Parts: sequence; C-alpha cells; structure tokens
Amino acid sequence: MISYMHYVYTIFEILIGLVFPRCCVGCGKDGISICPNCLSRSPLSTRNGTIDKDIISVFDYRHPIIREAIWLLKYRRHREISHNLGRILYDYLIEEMAERTLFSHFTDPLLIAIPSAKARRNFRGFNQAELLMRAIKEHDTENRFTIVPSVLTKKKNTPPQAKIKNKQARLSNLRGAFSVSDTAKVENRNIILIDDVATTGATITEAKRALLAGGAKRVIGLTVAH
Repeated sequence: MISYMHYVYTIFEILIGLVFPRCCVGCGKDGISICPNCLSRSPLSTRNGTIDKDIISVFDYRHPIIREAIWLLKYRRHREISHNLGRILYDYLIEEMAERTLFSHFTDPLLIAIPSAKARRNFRGFNQAELLMRAIKEHDTENRFTIVPSVLTKKKNTPPQAKIKNKQARLSNLRGAFSVSDTAKVENRNIILIDDVATTGATITEAKRALLAGGAKRVIGLTVAH
C-alpha cells in the first residue's frame, strides 16, 4: 500500500508541475523552485552553539526562502534543491573543517545521514538527509569526505519530532531509536552527521549517542538550518 501511494503521489506531482510550471519563490526565475542565488543570499544562522557547540547550522530557518526550500524538498519532492544546497553545505563545511582540523584534530571525517524510519522513507521515496549528504559528496572533487550509507539505522518508528516542542520530550521520543549496523566502519573515526533542520538538537544528540557507543571518536552535526 505504501509503495502504491508513493507512486500515485509522484504522478500527481508531475501533473501539477505540468499545469503549474515551477518558478523561483525568491526572484521568479522560470524552471526552478528556488534558484541558487536566492539560496546563497539567505541569512546565515546566528544561533550556532546555542543548543550544542558541536551542532552547526548554515541558515536561519526563520527566513521564508530557507523554510520554503526545506518544505519543498521534504514534502513536494523538489530534489534539485538538495543539489543546490549541497554546494553551499560543502563550501561551509570546508571552512569549518579548516578550523577544526587546526584546533581539534578533527581529520578524515565520515559523512553519515540521519536515517528516517523505513515506513516514512518508503512513503516519500527518499530520505532528505541522505540526498543532502550525497549532494555534498558530488561537490567533493578533492575527496575530503567519505560517505557511509546505511551504517546508522533507525530501528523504531517514532512520532515526528516536529509535533513535539519540548526538548526533553523530543529526547525521550528518540531514546534508543538509532543503532550502528557495523561498528567496524565507525570505530575510531571522526563523523559529521547530516540533517536538514536542527530545532532542539534532539535527533542529532541521540544519533551521536549511538555512534559514540559504537566506537566513533568524535561526532559533530551539520544541518541546513536552525
């Protein structure tokens, strides 16, 4: 049933695109939901370090274009947005890594996407965090990062975090939700967790807990917005 619904929804989205062609919500450019220029000019996050010093966000989620970009990617399947965000995330990450390598010896990192529950992934047809991770790697022509798909798994379904506002409740909701399928792949490694939004930091905190328990050396989070 889930696969059938996903198929029907995809066909519906294609038809909607034919009737109502896409144009950038920021500048009106034809053929694209949000153009790279509008994304790159959006306000940067000023709240890094407020929820966790090891969770870094690029943009301010309160800005309408960023909020729309994430919504279109997650719920309307506008996958070209992940490619454009990947370039921005990559450039931001290179600057961040230069400082962390110098002062914290955070070298040779793995990129791991926050996983979604199997049922949710089957319904959407993708995991937006994984799309972002792979988009970062597309721009990594110097092979600074290694992606490790499927090593971090979400082993239980949980209610969507967006419906839970309290941080402690979010942490409780996710307690024990993640596991490492192959500890040999993460043992003694520095890891960058990729996700779309950090609100309270609960998702990255719980995923970080699972990776450290699996032998990871150090784990930081990188999100599009906060």
